[in-house]
Amino acid sequence: MSIISSSKLIHHTFKPWSVEDRFGNYAEAISSRRTGIGGWGGNQRIVVDPERWQRPFDWNKAAEGASVFCLASVDVFANGGEQVTNSSRQPLQACEAGCCHSLKQNWEPISCAGGVCPKCSRPLRELTLDDMRAELFNLISQTRRLTWLLPTEYIKWVADRLPVGWKAQQWPHVWIGTVVRDQSTADRRIPILRSAPAAKRFVYYQPRGLINFQKVVGDSPLHSNIDWLIYNDDDSSHKGVGWGEVARFVQEQLDALNVAFSQFEQGDEESPE
Repeated sequence: MSIISSSKLIHHTFKPWSVEDRFGNYAEAISSRRTGIGGWGGNQRIVVDPERWQRPFDWNKAAEGASVFCLASVDVFANGGEQVTNSSRQPLQACEAGCCHSLKQNWEPISCAGGVCPKCSRPLRELTLDDMRAELFNLISQTRRLTWLLPTEYIKWVADRLPVGWKAQQWPHVWIGTVVRDQSTADRRIPILRSAPAAKRFVYYQPRGLINFQKVVGDSPLHSNIDWLIYNDDDSSHKGVGWGEVARFVQEQLDALNVAFSQFEQGDEESPE
């Protein structure tokens, strides 16, 4: 089995939101800055840009079967910060009754007095990452000509954070993946991924150490419930292990396990998409 070019399998990358700390610093890609149980710190905010959310609709019109990789640095299944804002850093809100909602009003704050809905006078609440995750799945449901790839470090929470009524056969265009970096993360996450409720499953490997995938799966065939491994050598050089050495080591294993393998070229994840 040869390495499949990522350019043929990943057509677009998509960043549904950015994460900033309370000082406005870019924080999303630095996992060491995440605090709490599987999420970002409470002093951080999620920033959304409506123009970026229009792009998948354009991609959906342009080409059936194009793939969209939702960037791992903004983990869709993580816990989130306290505040969701638009690109002008204005907090987005919703009415408890649902009659007013920032995402239905051009992603702008709701004009109100005293923190109550101008239509029904019920209290307004600030949007959270749960709201944005629901909005993302609404977007995904409307772009079924695209194949969506959703990688996560929090694979154990995926089943609880999928849309209500989720069934794999109803979302055949959505692939669920888990991020692994070394033997420890692979041992913990891949067994959970193998039973994740998804039409297709993939492993996103950002190497900080070598992984023996045969050790992870034991005697059971990996290809029966893992469809693809994507390799991103964004930081492997820090360990003195180059792309070629790691790639050959992984490819030999996956050839034997009959799992497709491709490279996510260094720098792709910093795409402005």
